[in-house]
Amino acid sequence: MLTFDVPSELRPSYAFAAGQHVTVRVSIAGVEVRRPYSLCSTPTELHRTGRLRIGVRTVPGGAFSLYTAGLRPGDDLEVMTPRGGFTTAVEFTRQRRYAAIVAGSGVTPLMSLVATALDVEAGSTFTLLYANRGLASTMFVDELAQLKDRFLDRFELFHLASRQDRGEGLRPGRPDGARLGELLPRIVDTTAVDEWFLCGPQELCQAASSVLTDRGVPSARIRTELFHAPAGAPVPSAPIPTAAGEIDTGGATVAGTLTTVAHGSRTTTALLPGRSLLDSALVVNPELPYSCTTGVCGTCRALLVCGEVEVGAQWALSPEEITAGQILTCRARPRSSSLTIDYDLS
Repeated sequence: MLTFDVPSELRPSYAFAAGQHVTVRVSIAGVEVRRPYSLCSTPTELHRTGRLRIGVRTVPGGAFSLYTAGLRPGDDLEVMTPRGGFTTAVEFTRQRRYAAIVAGSGVTPLMSLVATALDVEAGSTFTLLYANRGLASTMFVDELAQLKDRFLDRFELFHLASRQDRGEGLRPGRPDGARLGELLPRIVDTTAVDEWFLCGPQELCQAASSVLTDRGVPSARIRTELFHAPAGAPVPSAPIPTAAGEIDTGGATVAGTLTTVAHGSRTTTALLPGRSLLDSALVVNPELPYSCTTGVCGTCRALLVCGEVEVGAQWALSPEEITAGQILTCRARPRSSSLTIDYDLS
């Protein structure tokens, strides 16, 4: 886990809603690396102590997770302001039933969501089904136990291990559709839940969403966040500078212009043939928000003001957001010669 001390003058800019994430940027061997991480701390903690916390799982060969092993107290990291729509409007007057199905590191945003919802809404309850291979790979074991003790009557926690019996009455097994269809009726009345949160790999989220939909849960009650792009998903390439500092377009003719509005400023640049809008926009504004570049984190979202685009899978956007004109610029490619996108309105 990494804890950040936010300077007092920056705390208003880093105010966030439970469930949101930040992007961390570092330079490793001269190469810029960006990674999105969900906040596992709460908005109240930021207000009281000025601290943000993220959970970093060590990944073999992972550039950033290995880099963090060498960090020491007092080191500086570049952290983008919080973003993301995997959240809810927590209010002290509400009394709701929440439930979540998560796997692996997908539990991270739930640490903030569970603590915030139950702390603010005294009449609300939360049920969490947490899938892992076994105890050794389970994140936040102690923290979850503390939440269970703190909200004993309002927080139900169920561990599902695919390879190990946790002794909680849930036999081991993969959290596929058949397994979830068997377990959920034993755990919670699915249609009585006001909001569902699904977080983890695509297979889990799709299986859980299908089971819930089949049981009559409206899609509007289901919030989903993927932690990884599905296997085989194309990864957009970054702009390639030439020795002169220009952008290599592979000899193709520039096909139009892109106007970008961000932080109150407007810039115009040439569209790079066959490349994403993010690739083109970064040429003149390298500080634009982005992170995963695979359509999962949603950091690069913007409003399409004018023009037409072709988009790949935009896993981080809801159908309502897509209908409203939002796009993930890392997944969008031009279909018209003149385009305008607005990061400030997204």
